[in-house]
Amino acid sequence: MLFGIDELKGMKLSALDGEIGKCMDFLFDDEHWAIRYMDARAGSWLTGRRVLISPISLGGPDWDAGQLPVRLSREQIKDSPAPAQDQPVSRDFERSFFKFYGYGYYWMGGATWGAGLLPSELENRYLAETVDDDSKDNHLRSLQEVTHYKVMAGGEKVGRLDNLLVDAASWTAPYVVVDTGNWLAHERVVLPSRWVGDISWAKREVVLQVASQQVEAAPALRSAAPLSRDDESRYQNYFDSAAA
Repeated sequence: MLFGIDELKGMKLSALDGEIGKCMDFLFDDEHWAIRYMDARAGSWLTGRRVLISPISLGGPDWDAGQLPVRLSREQIKDSPAPAQDQPVSRDFERSFFKFYGYGYYWMGGATWGAGLLPSELENRYLAETVDDDSKDNHLRSLQEVTHYKVMAGGEKVGRLDNLLVDAASWTAPYVVVDTGNWLAHERVVLPSRWVGDISWAKREVVLQVASQQVEAAPALRSAAPLSRDDESRYQNYFDSAAA
């Protein structure tokens, strides 16, 4: 199932033993296009502290109740390493975070999640069994930061980044959503994330590796929470045929 990741913002977070706060942002890896952390703000029980939660510990969204299940206790979250407020998350912090929870490192193994494709595959793989490297760049970007960056294709502006469409099982983003504004009649279009060649933080822009005509011909977004199977098939079939 695909859904727009931005649709989770503001959702209540339900831990194993009670509510813990609300979802505020997501940190994604712009190399693998995977959601690495949900960035939350705890409620008054934890004095509004910033809390990071890995998809390894997240359940599927309950759209009707407006809740996102978290497979952790409040005590685990309270005792977990706390990231600095409004600061980038370093690889050193990630190591301490994964060590605390006993997760395997997602950046080791060559695939999206370690040696696998799903975050759940790292849940019970203890750090002591994991060989580490000395990498420093974790390619983590804030969704809140890049949303509304201008999108460039063939040297011209075609819109602004609006959302990421995320797979509920793998927490990867196979598609990005671009708001084309007045340029196109159907406004928001769906594009494969593999079309993104670069994200420039200095210029606040996303650069596509395709011409503007391919953006113009792309399918429109109908709904972002969650997508119907028909829409998922429509996007996949369209871009499979476009790549052929």
